[in-house]
Amino acid sequence: MMRYSLLPFAALLVAATPPGMDPGNANRPSDMMALSDAPVRLGYSDFLFGKQTDGGSIGIDVGRLPGNPPVVIEIGDWNSLDVSTQWLNSFLHGHGYRVAHIGDVQAKPDHDGAALAANFARGIAALLAKAGRYHFDPNRIVLMGTAEGGDLAALLATDPAYFRQADVPFEAIRGVILIDGAGFDFPAYLAMLSHYWRSSTEDTFGKNPEVQARISAIRFVQPPNAPAFLFAAVKGNAKSEGQAETMAAALRKEGTAAQVVPVNRSRENDPSTYIGRPTSPANPTLLHFLGTAVGQP
Repeated sequence: MMRYSLLPFAALLVAATPPGMDPGNANRPSDMMALSDAPVRLGYSDFLFGKQTDGGSIGIDVGRLPGNPPVVIEIGDWNSLDVSTQWLNSFLHGHGYRVAHIGDVQAKPDHDGAALAANFARGIAALLAKAGRYHFDPNRIVLMGTAEGGDLAALLATDPAYFRQADVPFEAIRGVILIDGAGFDFPAYLAMLSHYWRSSTEDTFGKNPEVQARISAIRFVQPPNAPAFLFAAVKGNAKSEGQAETMAAALRKEGTAAQVVPVNRSRENDPSTYIGRPTSPANPTLLHFLGTAVGQP
């Protein structure tokens, strides 16, 4: 279950990516065959928050939606090599949800996952300050994260300290979607990785055992938590399913709703199974989760 961050390569990948495709998944033959059936490209407005060395960027879709819809906020630029999400944003928007992304986040000190989490919380605060301009309900938020971004999303939804410091109401977080999430127990996750991937991950999140403990969402499952979590785990992948099931069980033990839905490994299946494609078997579960967590748009 290899992971990578798009941060160092985003500009190059976007430049080389055909319209309508997720840069992180652009080199898969199945995606190339699906170009004629590509997802709808959303229009985005982008702005910065914080300082150049201690901030990041925010993108939010500006397509017309009725009323004051909930917002799904994606945390980070991490991607999964096993699950394609190239259809997900257009799917969510098509069902009435505003979609936002916080990425390119820098933090001081370097190599400190807790500092990263704090800056993502500040990014969310900067986005919520523009809720009126971009027409979404700041009190109906769903966080979403992929791979290690899943741990950061789960951490923000289980440790209220980050939002308290950023002056974001913790109760506004109504649900969390974690796609092939990794690192809920960060030391245990690192032990699964090869030397190369462990070194790369530690370079971003830190080698300090105290920091690794602070960013392990499983250590903060005691209430208060966001009310509901949905884990999309790769079917038949022991690492993906194992991390999701362990974290979900820990949340349920503390009285928090948590569900694991198996998804097909995108590289081995027809693109019609990708999350957000009209024929994806995961779609009904995803929509039911969103409807329960934040209500219908």
